Amino acid sequence: NDQCTLNAGGIKNITVTGGTPPYTYSWLDANNKVISISPSLSGVGQGSYTLNISDASNCGLASTVYTIQNQDNTISPPNVTDVQLCSPGNAQIKVANPSSSYSYRLYDSETGAAPIDEQANGSFKVKVKTSGSFYVSQVLGECESLRAAVLVSVGISAKDIANTFTPNGDGINDYWNITGIENYPAATIQVFDRYGQKVFESKGYAHPFDGTFNGKKLPVGTYYYIVNLSTNCGILSGSLTIIR
Repeated sequence: NDQCTLNAGGIKNITVTGGTPPYTYSWLDANNKVISISPSLSGVGQGSYTLNISDASNCGLASTVYTIQNQDNTISPPNVTDVQLCSPGNAQIKVANPSSSYSYRLYDSETGAAPIDEQANGSFKVKVKTSGSFYVSQVLGECESLRAAVLVSVGISAKDIANTFTPNGDGINDYWNITGIENYPAATIQVFDRYGQKVFESKGYAHPFDGTFNGKKLPVGTYYYIVNLSTNCGILSGSLTIIR
């Protein structure tokens, strides 16, 4: 049978008895067009094919119809790695160990119908302004895998780090906000008071700074932070004011 509508179907191992050899063969497609005069048929898609056989005396010995079906294979999603940028710009999304037997499609959503790009080498160049996800599938003929998600993280800048917050328990601005820090689970965040004492440290930012140290409220005033994203984007530092 054919697979993924690639015209990879065929019929072989035909045996003939009777008549006077040598035999001649004629394969016809559904339009009665001769497509092969070999004993076997290859490189064809789904459909019905008629084999006519004659012997040395040109007598028609047999005429038989064969049917080839199409089978869609289950394809595994490609292996892709998340991308980190230090600032908005061009990101290179690459499939790990792409196969020359497949092509690859890039989507900007998990369920969108139309790809935004298709490349045989599995390498895509996209322009990004903010952090977000893209999706890559692996394609063979008319068969397509599920889509693998790729997170493109755009580096945090000073404008993404709040310079004040009000941990007074009113439910508004009670925690120090760092926009996009969730995309950097290996980041280290430190806060120091004006004497250089460390009052907060966290790897990742699952529990944001709430203006306390050792369970006690820190006094209002100016503090200083260091955010190390653990990437090649450098270290961010600045001041932070607690207001109550």
